Amino acid sequence: MRIPVALLCLFVALPASALERVELKADGAAREMLVHSPQEKGPRPVVFCYHGHGGSAELFASKVELEKRWPDSIVVYPQGLNTISRLVDPEGKRPGWQNKSGAEADRDLHFFDASLNYLKQRYPIDEKRIFALGFSNGGGFAYTLLAARGESVAAVAAIAAVQTDREDRKRMIGKPVFHVAGRNDKLVKFSWQKAMVDFLVRENRCRLIEPEHEGALKTYRSEDGAEIRFYVDGGGHEVPAASIPLIVDFFKGVY
Repeated sequence: MRIPVALLCLFVALPASALERVELKADGAAREMLVHSPQEKGPRPVVFCYHGHGGSAELFASKVELEKRWPDSIVVYPQGLNTISRLVDPEGKRPGWQNKSGAEADRDLHFFDASLNYLKQRYPIDEKRIFALGFSNGGGFAYTLLAARGESVAAVAAIAAVQTDREDRKRMIGKPVFHVAGRNDKLVKFSWQKAMVDFLVRENRCRLIEPEHEGALKTYRSEDGAEIRFYVDGGGHEVPAASIPLIVDFFKGVY
């Protein structure tokens, strides 16, 4: 049973970025997100974009600029709360996201619920085309969303991330995933991410259908529609700029 969330409501325009700052409450806590809403009429796809641990909605928006790459979509950049990270922030002094279902009293899952309810009340959205993209800890939370809110989330893209919780991993099976990894990632090791993708390919009964694209992209097709794409470059713990348009194309193809 989901804990009820209290909705909203303050929004302030951000002229410099053409994004709207929205404030709402989830589980009694004040939360914020930046929202891009297109002018076109009719149901629009929605993409939630989650920053990494220690990051911010503003910085992540400036990095991925998803609203410029897919202007017909509703793009949401949520802001995390201070969170303990075993790898980089054991005292929890910087913002991030719960790392599995049940952690942090599911505060970020409830924030997603509140955000989605807000969007449904304000915009015409395509409820079959709701996506999540995340980097590092934000990518891990995108995987958590796929596990815990799979009835709402059609597909996710995770960059430099893993989901280690066994129960969440089981519940992720059967949905399309785009995973991005750097071979020289020293924080979330490439071997961990490769094992994550291997698990998804195996459990979704996928097979490789396309050769590597410029040595970077592999596509694995599933008879059940749970396609897995795996983009690898030679970088470290970062967002490869070349991966973002590929992720947009991936989301556009999911129905």
